[in-house]
Amino acid sequence: MQWLKTLFNFYIDASVHVALAVYALIQVTCINYQIPFEDHLSLAIFFGVIVSYNFLKYAEGAEKYLIVKAKYTKIIQFFSFGCAGAAIYFMLKLPLRTWILLGILTVVSALYMIPVSRFGKNIRSLTGAKVFIVALVWALVTVVLPVLDNKLEMTGDLIVETIQRFLYVVAVMVPFELRDLARDSKSLKTIPQLLGVGKAKMFGILIVLLLYLLDFIKENIQLAQHLVLSLITILVIVFIAFSKEDQKKYYSAFWVEGIPVIWWLLLFAG
Repeated sequence: MQWLKTLFNFYIDASVHVALAVYALIQVTCINYQIPFEDHLSLAIFFGVIVSYNFLKYAEGAEKYLIVKAKYTKIIQFFSFGCAGAAIYFMLKLPLRTWILLGILTVVSALYMIPVSRFGKNIRSLTGAKVFIVALVWALVTVVLPVLDNKLEMTGDLIVETIQRFLYVVAVMVPFELRDLARDSKSLKTIPQLLGVGKAKMFGILIVLLLYLLDFIKENIQLAQHLVLSLITILVIVFIAFSKEDQKKYYSAFWVEGIPVIWWLLLFAG
């Protein structure tokens, strides 16, 4: 059974799981707002997320952001090249209006890692900005892009959904930032660094409760969708409450990251 463990670790390390989470959130938006499933957009984002997250994770330690030495990392790099090809293939099938926002998000993702000044600073190094940049990109990708791709109007409900998606990502980042607390540079000013462990967890719980309450201001609220959101809210609160610095290996990387998949499956089953 060792090969199963190796394959599972690769699934996590090569960012396939986080890509599936983003894919799932796109489907959540499509189900909630009766947006036709668009496989080209969904798959372009899925493969694009694998490429961008692997770049974020491994490029900083690579020579000129590209040349890696460790065999395992090289395998992930070649896998990422293949995913890049798949992402480009599906992106070529998307309309120009989708390309424009995708292009902007791609530039932001690149600047998140690559230094943009002579002082070697990148967007990620901006004090306190990390979690909010990630949340903004996820919200735009998983809500605004499907709407734009289908030529739909950004209604008040969809604007609220975008804000909710932003808040969701901010909240679920708390367990990740607690996990990385000992490794993160003090200059990042992450939520746990600024507030401490206990207050950071309370902050995350309050954020997800705000997300839940915002659902009541939507004009067209569906009972089934609201009940699913209630379950997801409880699940997120539980994971935040039990998160800590010394986590099990897969606590955040698999279980917390996988909440969108549960969200999608509950809506799909309903």
